[in-house]
Amino acid sequence: FTVTTALLNVRSGPGTQYGVVGQVRQGEQLPIVGQATANQGLWWQIEYPGAPDNRGWISSAADFGTAQNVAGVPVAAVPLPATVAPTATTAPTVTPTPTPAAQPTTVRRAPAGQTLLIVENRSQINQPARLTLSGGKSVGGGKEIDPPAGGKVEMVLEPDFYRALWSAPWNNFTRGADFDAPPGKIIVMWVVPEDGVTNTEMFDELVTGGGPAPTAAPTPAPPATPVPGQVIAPPGMALLVASNKSKENEFGTLTIAGGNYGGGKEFILDANTEVQIEMLPGKDYRTVWTSPARGGVSAGREFTVSTGEVIFGWIVPEDRAVFMQFPGQPETQINN
Repeated sequence: FTVTTALLNVRSGPGTQYGVVGQVRQGEQLPIVGQATANQGLWWQIEYPGAPDNRGWISSAADFGTAQNVAGVPVAAVPLPATVAPTATTAPTVTPTPTPAAQPTTVRRAPAGQTLLIVENRSQINQPARLTLSGGKSVGGGKEIDPPAGGKVEMVLEPDFYRALWSAPWNNFTRGADFDAPPGKIIVMWVVPEDGVTNTEMFDELVTGGGPAPTAAPTPAPPATPVPGQVIAPPGMALLVASNKSKENEFGTLTIAGGNYGGGKEFILDANTEVQIEMLPGKDYRTVWTSPARGGVSAGREFTVSTGEVIFGWIVPEDRAVFMQFPGQPETQINN
């Protein structure tokens, strides 16, 4: 595993619930000896002197580095999160005291016919993060949400499809997180900026009180329900949805280079057609759009993709216009 981010945490287990045992820097090459898939995706087990059994864990996210020759990497045993063993002592004589009454239970539900969104920043080292929403009935042209480190922000949404983009200054982190907001649901979106980990959870209700720790009554977060113009990237990949919106039967071409397309691959876009192009995350790409219609048009754009991102691009040959739209951003004409 070659580290490509400035600084990456090494943890004692595969997830942010495990403690940090060290950090590695950009350019370091780390031997991979195992793997495990937790509720935060795939993590690599690496050789790391000083960690328990000289083994540490790092996130496999493409934002942090690249792994090679991992086809035969074995699945490693997942350690239990560290707990503090109690110290044996002689039990003192105590005077019985009344058992305190259990705290009242509070059940939270979304307002009738609406969606409750809870945005959390779970940073453990006081790092800021931002969630930018766009599209959807409740945010219009866009809304920026800045949950404080260790805190949360709540808002009520009208049911709709929303585009979302997490960003943080730590390692210039960005990640798309588009979602559907069904009526009557509670959606919890959270980020750990220093680990580059995000997640979206969906609940019928949240239950707190009546015990030492809050509990939740979740329903599995389903894949976003397809709506017109919405596409979900394949697991572990990013996706470019390229289309030709000609109304005069004019054709166009798209050439994409870089990443898993090397020196370039050309796609012919007939009028009113669409092609979905899978891209490896964490790679640099360049697109060139062309058409000979009405004197011709040529436009290019360079960009980098992250896991799960869906990028839209389209050409209107007779208008000599090319547009692209990235997660959490408005559409932009790239040949101005």
